[in-house]
Amino acid sequence: MLLLLNILTMVHLKQFFNKQIIPLLRIGIFLSLAILQLETLSASSLSIFNPTDKTDKYNFLLDSSINNDFISFKELLKKWERDYNPKKGTNIAILNSRLDMGINLYDFYFGYAFRYDSFIQTDKSTTDLLELIKTKQDLPLNKKYKVDVEIYAIQTQSFILSKEIKWVNNNYQKLNLYLGFSILQASMGQNGKVQADADIVSKKDYDFIGESDYYYTFNHLYNLDIVKPKGYGYSLNFALSYKNNKHSFLLLGEDIASKINWKDMPYSQISITSDTKKYDENGYVYYNPTITGYEQYRNYTQNLKAKYYFEYKYDYGKKIKTKIGAELYQGFLLPFGAIEYQKYDDTKYIFGYDIRFKKISIGLNIDNFSLIVSTNGIYKPSAVDIALSYSF
Repeated sequence: MLLLLNILTMVHLKQFFNKQIIPLLRIGIFLSLAILQLETLSASSLSIFNPTDKTDKYNFLLDSSINNDFISFKELLKKWERDYNPKKGTNIAILNSRLDMGINLYDFYFGYAFRYDSFIQTDKSTTDLLELIKTKQDLPLNKKYKVDVEIYAIQTQSFILSKEIKWVNNNYQKLNLYLGFSILQASMGQNGKVQADADIVSKKDYDFIGESDYYYTFNHLYNLDIVKPKGYGYSLNFALSYKNNKHSFLLLGEDIASKINWKDMPYSQISITSDTKKYDENGYVYYNPTITGYEQYRNYTQNLKAKYYFEYKYDYGKKIKTKIGAELYQGFLLPFGAIEYQKYDDTKYIFGYDIRFKKISIGLNIDNFSLIVSTNGIYKPSAVDIALSYSF
């Protein structure tokens, strides 16, 4: 059950993990990699297609967000001695990154997008056990731990077509609907779960037994040479914006009723047990787990997980606007609030707060350039976002 947090492909970390002790299930590869993929860092916890922001002819966006509930990035690959603060019940890790480039022509938007989305869900029992093992604390005698990890990830490039429909537009009211369609080519996919039971048998030893049901383009549970598949599919998106005097609303949706069809995607259904034990110089157990089951190639349809974004904005005058809203992803609500301060006609400052991950956002908008940075810590953050956009 260790390494719970590693779901994404980071080839340059592969050697590190191959050298680590793998207590319990090697699940570690699931949660740690997802949380460490800091290639590009959004002021929102989700990277989502927003056609209402693409008001100029040419548009560019680089947006990425990486967030987890339980430990700082700095401690993640160390000993977990500090900054371990999980939530009660379910803990999640989210990584969304995207690059958008496109052009507006006659109320149509034509664009290209590269996306990397991943989501890991686990519980406090799992992270508690991982923290005990990583720090090599005395294990609580006669206690049982449930380990439960679910993973979802995609990496795609796509062509996007979006159409703006203006329903009401006058001096006081504006109501616009945007409908969009994307054709996807996928190069990476993950969809699976690991469930296990761990029994503490001494202060430095435990037994475990678990199962995994797993579709993948790279197997993070154990080393396996595979023929990588490619997937093709589609994604539907929409936006609805409304403005009435000082009030405005925005609703976004992406990956609605969308899917990727994989041909000959690797699949495994396995059982993992602690039949083989070894001990370090201090008598602490570590494992090379016994794995039984089967692997095969299957044609597989991966249903994409829809993202939703909602905001309400109130205009106090020429200088100040307030905004509250929430994102919805995989059944989790991520609320936020923000204040926009218009210092000059071409300069705007943004200050925001994300409730789930306790992030503070600071943003700057000058003419057609925008930069927003969010974090929940200076030295040891567990959530960091960056969004950069430019249009002309």
